[in-house]
Amino acid sequence: FTYNNVAYLIASQAAESVSGTPWPAFCHQRIFAPLGMTRTHMSYDRLIHDKNVALPHLKRSFLEQPIPFENWESLAAAGGINSCAKDMIRWLKYCLTSPTALKESFQPQTLLEPDGMFDSLFIPTWQIYAHEQRIVAYGFGWVIYSLGNKTVLMHFGLSNGMQSMCAIVPEEQLGIAVLTNQEYHLGHCCLLNLLLDRFLDQPSLLWHQKAHAVVEEIGKSIKATRKQLQEERSQTKPTLPIKGYVGLYEHPAYGPVWIRTENEHLTVELWTH
Repeated sequence: FTYNNVAYLIASQAAESVSGTPWPAFCHQRIFAPLGMTRTHMSYDRLIHDKNVALPHLKRSFLEQPIPFENWESLAAAGGINSCAKDMIRWLKYCLTSPTALKESFQPQTLLEPDGMFDSLFIPTWQIYAHEQRIVAYGFGWVIYSLGNKTVLMHFGLSNGMQSMCAIVPEEQLGIAVLTNQEYHLGHCCLLNLLLDRFLDQPSLLWHQKAHAVVEEIGKSIKATRKQLQEERSQTKPTLPIKGYVGLYEHPAYGPVWIRTENEHLTVELWTH
């Protein structure tokens, strides 16, 4: 198993090839319009000119500050859909009708375990993301696990300054979407888990306390790792002067790479097309 957004891009190109319709128009014609999802689209221009949107935020110097929207049009099939709460209700209701695509999800091809999938630094977050399930299944774009003898299908999304979670419990005709406009937090997981516990009559857990403990543990790990790296850091000087490394380089996987100087420090710029 390898989670790779590019695979979704390839899938969208296959759909374009078969249908003869560009991916955004294909989704509008086949999904958004039939379901009445009038504010759901993949247009970056429409997004930045819409006055009724939530701005993405990042924490900088312990303050949450708005940042520009990311342009996902080149990778629209993976994370380029812009939507809203009302449209997500329509999408979740559709998922709960057991469409053909959802039936495929119940035939998972992969089991996920945090060990080997995540960096050891972030493994503690798995207990929050996966509702304390150590091993889950993955089928057709959904993380799948059992909770109170009910099957939960869920997935999370991440973009600069934005995080979301979506879950359905077909047996209970339950759908939940949590949309947030702040990156790198566990609040959306806590809220989803809390709602699932209540709707499925599970023991009430203090998910926010668990999340705080996880974040504190990660913070300590980062601090210790940074200290260790600083102590092990080589004190030898570079072979060349700083300007000797400046120039355009080529990498077979990443393409053109610019090395530049900025305030007497080297910067790396990858050229993407």
